[in-house]
Amino acid sequence: MDTSARPPMYRQDSLVDLTLKVCDLFIPNACMWDKDKLRETFTPEDVERILMIKPWITRPNDDVWGLTNHLAYTTQSAYKLLSVSKYELGFENSRSSAFSCVTKSVEEANIWFQVNNDTCVPGHDIAQPLPLSDHWIRPPMGFLKCNIGSAWDHLSGLSGAGWLLRDHQGTPLNHSRRAFSESTSRREADLNSLLWAVESMVNMRLKNVILEASSIELRESLLEPHQYLELKSLIERILLLFFRLDSWSLIHVQGSRNRVSTAIDVSIIADFRTQSYVATGGPSWLSHTILSEAQAV
Repeated sequence: MDTSARPPMYRQDSLVDLTLKVCDLFIPNACMWDKDKLRETFTPEDVERILMIKPWITRPNDDVWGLTNHLAYTTQSAYKLLSVSKYELGFENSRSSAFSCVTKSVEEANIWFQVNNDTCVPGHDIAQPLPLSDHWIRPPMGFLKCNIGSAWDHLSGLSGAGWLLRDHQGTPLNHSRRAFSESTSRREADLNSLLWAVESMVNMRLKNVILEASSIELRESLLEPHQYLELKSLIERILLLFFRLDSWSLIHVQGSRNRVSTAIDVSIIADFRTQSYVATGGPSWLSHTILSEAQAV
């Protein structure tokens, strides 16, 4: 990917339509690129770059960070923003108030700490850090734990998402499996899995949810989203969904603490179980593993 934003390169033999909009390059009524139209308009190299960008057609236009060349926030550029805001507040009285600047900073800091912190649960006081362990750990009373797994076949592009929701006694409440086609990378597959899990938690109107995942790519993507601009829309959809959850935490854990959800999504690839569903309880074929994890101290 390019290190900074630029317009795509047109084919030398193509007619340049100066009124062309990004929305004109989508298949009508679908959140998918029109590959034929892309190939007719742009160079092969840029077509491949465009196809790596996941569109989000329902997302409203937003502002970009105009104080850096790559349009992403950096701590160094924050000083420039402060000087600009001070000038506008003192002389123009036209833009950001002190309250809005602080509120936005606090909101972004909360997201960072919730994603990065693996020792506490938001909204619940825990005196001691969560113990390191190689097996699944029950959540505190009053909380639910959702383990998220992901699998990806680089040859077919098929990816699988699986999650299992359990209470403080380790009793399985719900589980789900979903298949995704045309996933271009493991990172995209892992993000789709998280999106599906968080979306499900929101739709079920749950609160006090601890989400656990074993994907390094997932952790990197949420902590440094500006490094993965081709997946920006996918990452933003996840973060927006988090705002709709009441008290949540996302924790990175070892694979041994995420065995059940991993087994669910691996079955999509290995056994080609592409039927997507959400069901009560846990999968019967994993009941022994679920029971042993619930009984582990």
